[in-house]
Amino acid sequence: MQVDRIRQFTNSTFPVLSVYVNRVGNPRNRTSMSARLSELLRPIRELVESAELSHEAAMSLRSDVKNVQNLADRIDADPAQAIAIFSCHGADWSEYLSLNKPVWDVARVGNRAYLRPLRVAETEFRSAAVIFEPRRSVLFIKSGDVFREYGEVVEEAVRKSNYGGFGGYEERGVRSHADAVAQRHFKETADLVFRLFQEEGFDFLFLGGHQEGIDEGSKLLHPYVKARVAGSFVIDTHTMTPALIRDHVVGLEEAAVAAYEAKQVRELLDTAGAGGSAALGMADVLTAVNARAIDRLIVSGSFTKEGAVCESCGWLSRNGASCLVCGSGTRRVDDLVDEIIEATIGERGEVLQVSIASALDQNAIGALLRFPLPAGIS
Repeated sequence: MQVDRIRQFTNSTFPVLSVYVNRVGNPRNRTSMSARLSELLRPIRELVESAELSHEAAMSLRSDVKNVQNLADRIDADPAQAIAIFSCHGADWSEYLSLNKPVWDVARVGNRAYLRPLRVAETEFRSAAVIFEPRRSVLFIKSGDVFREYGEVVEEAVRKSNYGGFGGYEERGVRSHADAVAQRHFKETADLVFRLFQEEGFDFLFLGGHQEGIDEGSKLLHPYVKARVAGSFVIDTHTMTPALIRDHVVGLEEAAVAAYEAKQVRELLDTAGAGGSAALGMADVLTAVNARAIDRLIVSGSFTKEGAVCESCGWLSRNGASCLVCGSGTRRVDDLVDEIIEATIGERGEVLQVSIASALDQNAIGALLRFPLPAGIS
């Protein structure tokens, strides 16, 4: 993942500028890209002119701002949905990324790249779609913007089943054989789906074709695969195209992701409501992340809070010039949630930034914990 490579770059001498800008889906996009970048970078230019930075750091950041501003034409020509730019002129380091998901327009300065929007953009669900059709079944896989055919199962030729025959016996025999062939065909298709699950994995499975084929084929799916069925769609298998199937999958995947997010939020709130190992709200989540107790962090949208990070031990807090644990100096950050996310990932926890409106909006952030925290820990 690109985010892992970029995460490795840090610099304590020269500031790192991170800029995210959407190309579509925002009314502000009617203005020129140059004007949008100029407005987005205005607080950074003010920081350059302030007395907060050393002369060397200010000169480096001034060059970063100029370099990003000069990328307006390149961004305009880029077909991606959003762009991420990272720059540290003093260390001769920069990255330009085309993103396949919209993020939020933001510019941040720190000792490392601001990764939270990139984490959102690189969170991808993998979906599979199987078309159960008596003559030819096809299996597709979707990962991000990539949609491709994985394989197919073609049925063996069967003699016409209604041609008559001596006393109808041959007709019944042929029909029985045809039913057996169709059953074997659907079983081989179900096996192909399971093979894809074993080899590449997927989060959601969508079933397509005529309803009869969907009903028959779904019965033969492996239980592991069947648990990932998230919807179905009826389609004319004689006129279907990969593009048409992809359109069905995209719409069903959006609904499946929303349902998944709602389920995760519901599990968090139910656990917290029952007094289980969960944390709700910034104060409790900070306690949990500092105790390295977070198993799954869930954040509502682009919620942010300012805070502080200990330069020595990494302790996170809402404020304070010195760390309450080791006494070292702290570094102010504009988005404390970003630091919580990175700390959680560093401890091999999961992170979900939900895009739906939910009951979590009231608390904005929460976490399922690996172990309960003793009362009084802060």
